[in-house]
Amino acid sequence: MAFTYTLINTSREKGVCLNWPPNPEADTPYDLQFEPARNPDHLIDAPYLGAYYTGTRMLTGTVNVSCFDYGAWGEFQASATLENGQVVYGTVRGSNRQTVKLPERRDGSHIANAYFRMHRISNLPDEDDSENDPVGDGFKGDGLTLYEEYRGFMNGAEWTPGDPITKDVFVLNDLRYSYSAQLGIGMFEQATGLKVHRLLRDNQVDANKAINFHRTAGAHVVDQHVIHIKAGLRVAQGATFANAADVGTPGTAKYLLMPPDLAAFRGLQYFASTIAHEMLHCCNVYHHGQRDKTVWWYHAPPGSDVFEDAAVPNQAGNALVRGGSPVAITVRKENGSVVRAQDLFASGRTEMLVTMGMPHGEHCGVEDCIMRYDVSVAYPAAANTLLVTATRQPDAKLAATPLPTDLRVKLTDERGREIAAKFEPARPTPDSGTSLYWLAAEAETAGLVSGRYRLTLVTGAGGAPPGWRVEIGEFQVVAPSQERRGAAASSACNGWCCWAGTTRRWLKPIDWSPRMRRTRTHGLPGATSCC
Repeated sequence: MAFTYTLINTSREKGVCLNWPPNPEADTPYDLQFEPARNPDHLIDAPYLGAYYTGTRMLTGTVNVSCFDYGAWGEFQASATLENGQVVYGTVRGSNRQTVKLPERRDGSHIANAYFRMHRISNLPDEDDSENDPVGDGFKGDGLTLYEEYRGFMNGAEWTPGDPITKDVFVLNDLRYSYSAQLGIGMFEQATGLKVHRLLRDNQVDANKAINFHRTAGAHVVDQHVIHIKAGLRVAQGATFANAADVGTPGTAKYLLMPPDLAAFRGLQYFASTIAHEMLHCCNVYHHGQRDKTVWWYHAPPGSDVFEDAAVPNQAGNALVRGGSPVAITVRKENGSVVRAQDLFASGRTEMLVTMGMPHGEHCGVEDCIMRYDVSVAYPAAANTLLVTATRQPDAKLAATPLPTDLRVKLTDERGREIAAKFEPARPTPDSGTSLYWLAAEAETAGLVSGRYRLTLVTGAGGAPPGWRVEIGEFQVVAPSQERRGAAASSACNGWCCWAGTTRRWLKPIDWSPRMRRTRTHGLPGATSCC
């Protein structure tokens, strides 16, 4: 009497998972086998798909099946050859099936039923790639099929399955021993909500930096690539920026270059936010806009006029020169004070390159957004922008009186009629002392006709703030002319300043330190100094 055990329809996937080992056997072995060492009482035939056991009066039998792939599949069959030569095939208890699926799975799938139960997902097809967490730009999936998520990959020293619910992203980090790089990857993960696998080694991706390169018959749709963080030129060697090779999905972006010593010059937080910014470029995330520009500012001593000219490449393409169409400008700090030419330029210098933050440019958006730049030193003032400065004069009697929380700016015309214009409180600068600032955007003032206007401070109810002495500020709107470019429209009363000029540039205070931003990107030491 003999028992015969057979493995049929057995998978032969390349490697043992999506990315391991680096150099699998050329003649791919079967993923399910009867190993002689684990079945010493059985006769095993090559290629280890059949096992035989002989004896007398046998009622039960046991055989061990070994698995050599995390995504293996196959079927198991058992039969008994009786002493009279009759062959009897075993059936699955409770059915007429003569084979058992290994692992237990539904028809048409190579994924174990236990995987669906573990992740509480419906019976999706093996080719499914419909994860939608996070939603992102509306495209579903992460480039891995459900079978590939199930089969998993080596992530450093450990095997890890993919996440069938949350989108996975893979990082090959050449700066893996840098704490600041790990901090930046964590910032990227927190900001995006992606499942980040960051421990990949060089031999766990192929030459094209794909992660799912081992496959034979398992469901596969596209090659999914890693975000490759590479060490670029050091700041000490002259590096002035970090960058991704391109903006797109990881396969398009190729890699990002980081100056490895950036943290030593700008701190851990700056390094971390920069690497997170560039990683987002490798996930098809763009800047808020692409309209910022670089210009020349210059002056001709002993004159005090400041001019702005376009910065254009020279004939060799290796430097920026003046475009030849200068415009006279007035440069002011954000508190409205004019910056003199002798204070604007360093000693002995008469020109400098300036990064200008433009509307709908790289510096637009929420201030603490990772994708927002923070390297500009100036931005253009809108032609009809109103800047209001209110300064509290020293008065011992009023020193203890708090400022009302509903304080606002009221604008009236020559006839005393209130003009509907929204004045937004501006962020104070460290040197502002007891001054407060409001800005009315161009859209709020575009409809002002020529004439005189009054500004005063009132509470939300419309009255004067109690305990405060309020002066009336006046200004005049005039038609723009070349002679009046950048000039103040009128002087203001005690404690007030207001302009309605044309070509102006607000200069961001060098010593202005807002709350820590996560937008420290591209601008490295020396790249934007101007004063």
